Amino acid sequence: MRPKFCEISRDADPAPVPHRWKPVYERVRLKNRDSVVAAIADSGIDLILKLTDQSSGPFGILYVLVVPRRTQPGRYQLKEWLDRVALVAYLETYRAYLEGDGRHHLWIKCGDNSLIVYDRHETIYLYGDLEEFCGLLDSLGYSEGEVRIDFPHEHNYNYEFDDEERSIADSDEYMRFDLVPGQDYERDDPRFESA
Repeated sequence: MRPKFCEISRDADPAPVPHRWKPVYERVRLKNRDSVVAAIADSGIDLILKLTDQSSGPFGILYVLVVPRRTQPGRYQLKEWLDRVALVAYLETYRAYLEGDGRHHLWIKCGDNSLIVYDRHETIYLYGDLEEFCGLLDSLGYSEGEVRIDFPHEHNYNYEFDDEERSIADSDEYMRFDLVPGQDYERDDPRFESA
């Protein structure tokens, strides 16, 4: 299975090189909104669990399928809000898929109005009480620095996860909405000219 997020090698060796982030975070302003972007140095799901550990919920889930293999692209919003136990179960059920495949993003809306976006570049965007998020990241060994995706890279979409894609996209537990250009994918991405 190919790694989710890889650097494109400048050498003749075509083997994928998984990108490994250092544990850093950066305060950024996106679309007139302050946020923090954290590079995932280890497990994205473990980091999300730690970031949501003090919240009992409820939690809203938005699964954003950017590059489908077997279904259709879209925003798949879970109809029911989850309590903490259900959130943990959801993340554990899809852990391998979310951490091992680059076809998607995952948004988690927390009961305190904060937002966690697990991006397919193995980064997490945080909105809400940024001081609290930064303090937690500091306690986990992160430090302030730059998080830049300014290197040649690729995302891999592994057929081994096609069943997981279908289990979300074909489920009656989700409502489907169209992707949003410039938010879910780059506006000039030719794959989405009809979106």
